[in-house]
Amino acid sequence: MFLEAGRRATELALEASRRSFEAGRIPIAGAAVSLDAGGALRTVAVGVNGRVAPPGSNSPGYPTDHGETAAVRAVERFADVDWNRTVFATTLSPCIMCTRTLLYLGGLGLDKIVIAEAENYPGEKARLVAAGMTVVELRDAGTVERMRAFAREAPSVWSADIGELVPRAGGGPMGDVIRQERMLAQVAGVRGEGAFAAAVFGPDGERLAACADGRERTGGNPTAAPVIVALGEAGSAANLRECLLVVSAAEPIDVAGFGLAALGACELFRPAALLTDAPLADELEAALAPVIAQRIAHGIVRP
Repeated sequence: MFLEAGRRATELALEASRRSFEAGRIPIAGAAVSLDAGGALRTVAVGVNGRVAPPGSNSPGYPTDHGETAAVRAVERFADVDWNRTVFATTLSPCIMCTRTLLYLGGLGLDKIVIAEAENYPGEKARLVAAGMTVVELRDAGTVERMRAFAREAPSVWSADIGELVPRAGGGPMGDVIRQERMLAQVAGVRGEGAFAAAVFGPDGERLAACADGRERTGGNPTAAPVIVALGEAGSAANLRECLLVVSAAEPIDVAGFGLAALGACELFRPAALLTDAPLADELEAALAPVIAQRIAHGIVRP
């Protein structure tokens, strides 16, 4: 019943990937297509990897936009999507950030995924299968060659995109307690009366991005969680493995509050440290411990 939806989603993703490559951008794209009760197809969204900005754009690049997360971020009426009747296609096997995003959609009913190729990057597709999703894996020759060519011609961009750009040696961006308190005060100011806000500071202490939680405003879109947005708005010139992630929350932070997509972004890009003014729930602490070397709460470093 969903064959045509899957075919259309795959066509859209492949075409977007091809255009992205021709523009000198990373050739990875995602697309979602729904099948309504009458059998009509509706394009939910199409997105392309945003690390390399479009030609002529003033954008600094948006590193947390992979093909999948970019497509999800592009959904205009997120709360209205019937994910149970939707097929999601991606041109490359999803990384941990995109896999966690798809798993969040799985909780809303998504269970049909098409992957155009997994030769250049094996990704985390096994997690989707383990979650009970139907995953169709193809080997689109053109997609394989475009991805291979991009990785060969722009290895540093590709390494950064999969979180493997090695940080410089030296001290981290944590600073002293006074600086940490000032950083937290800035983020708390961005949070205002809201429940949650996040910011990214560079290794020299400069604020690269700060934002409040946009999930309520967007109907629950997981890519509007403040952590994944702040990591994206920090721009592609930043090596996120050298950066400090600062989170301000009105109450203890659990995985749902932090966001599955945001957790995946931290697992992929591994910021140097996390500074918070609220305690982390045990499950979130356990998930972040292997990927963020230092967690700092109220100015106290926990190794």
